Amino acid sequence: MYIAGGNGNEFGFPIVVYSTWAATRTDSVAIAKVRTQSEIARLESLGVVFGAQGSIGMDSVCAIDGTSIDQGFFVGVAPSSLLNLDFPCTIFDFSQSGQPSRDIDAAFQDREGRVYHSQAARNIAYNGGVVNSVVRFMESPAAALQDVLDWNKQAHAEGYKTIVSTMMSDCGTGYNGETGDQLAQQFNALLLANSDSFDWVDNLAAWPLLGATGACSGSAFGDGVHPNGTVGQPLYVANERAGFEGVYGSTSTTVSSAYTQVPSDRLILASGSLPYSITLLDANTASFNSAGKVCVQNNGSSQIQLLPVGNETVDGASSLPIPNGAPVCVRPVVADPTQGGANWTVH
Repeated sequence: MYIAGGNGNEFGFPIVVYSTWAATRTDSVAIAKVRTQSEIARLESLGVVFGAQGSIGMDSVCAIDGTSIDQGFFVGVAPSSLLNLDFPCTIFDFSQSGQPSRDIDAAFQDREGRVYHSQAARNIAYNGGVVNSVVRFMESPAAALQDVLDWNKQAHAEGYKTIVSTMMSDCGTGYNGETGDQLAQQFNALLLANSDSFDWVDNLAAWPLLGATGACSGSAFGDGVHPNGTVGQPLYVANERAGFEGVYGSTSTTVSSAYTQVPSDRLILASGSLPYSITLLDANTASFNSAGKVCVQNNGSSQIQLLPVGNETVDGASSLPIPNGAPVCVRPVVADPTQGGANWTVH
């Protein structure tokens, strides 16, 4: 393990390594946290300053932690350097090759915790690091989810809006002798079932090119793990950008006639007395809103229908009626991972 300063990764700005020590896979998260905090205290006593320097003013903080995928390993360009966000944001990319999600959780205070800025317009933390946990560190999908939930709890306590991602296809073999694709499907089901805990779910696995069984050997990947530069990384960046640009979106949208969902919609408040429909986004591009889902509340006396696009369905039906009263929420799901292609399910 090491403690580093600077802003970047091995493909961006150089980092400065201040301290390094041997760590093993048997080290617990608690041991890692104690060791890290103790070493930080020692370094600070010597005059080393960590975190954001100076005033960010009205700019925002975008903190990213993940794996070699988030470093752009196969391409040589980090996705964070390609985001081209529609708002000014200081990007801190802490991604490290090979690290499991428990290390991301353990290092939160040393990384995202030290660049949070109370005066920034937005503070956004992104966690993309699960694949190493279940495929290379033999951690169960349930344990990996708990790592992400623990990280998320720290980020919310600090004041961040959080973005987490589903796991893409992986051609390796990991926990319990299962394939990377099997483990991805198990983890993603758990993550989506707990999606209300996060501010945004970057649902990469909903794209067949990234999430279908065997996709890792297809046109979007370079080596069975990392997205390539022609197909995979552009999709990866587009989904990540949607999260950063949408996580501070409006909490509710009021409509009274036919409406087409936009990515930032969280809760659509429908009124009016005449029947109309609300058209959903393509479920295969549904990296949007507070938890990878959209909710509709019928506050009027009209008949309102949710309509998927194309041949997509909501729990097998071509439309979903929204009764008057409590909100009805739907989220995208890959019903048949062996084939890919996302539909909608009531959540």
